[in-house]
Amino acid sequence: ADEIKRLKKEKQEQEKEVQESKAKLDKVKKDKEELKRREQVRREEMERLKKDAQERAEAQQHQQALASKLSQEKQERGELERQQVAELRRLQAEKQAREEEEAARRAELERLA
Repeated sequence: ADEIKRLKKEKQEQEKEVQESKAKLDKVKKDKEELKRREQVRREEMERLKKDAQERAEAQQHQQALASKLSQEKQERGELERQQVAELRRLQAEKQAREEEEAARRAELERLA
């Protein structure tokens, strides 16, 4: 009878150990799943941050390209204005030279008349 009690007690202890082991295993599995989930969240966040950084870099490149283009256009407009001013001065000088030439001819004609 004592042997049966002892065996029953051993069996109960083994069952208790099995239940504790199962509980530990379940906890380990849950912890592992939680770690996987956290790792996935972290990866997704890193991807989002990379994407944001790339978008910012592209926007900055676009702004730099626009600034460069505007600067080039401003230089081209300045050069065109300088050319137009030079052409206007040349035309004014030609007109003045013609007017002076005509005045000199008139004066010569009046002197001869």
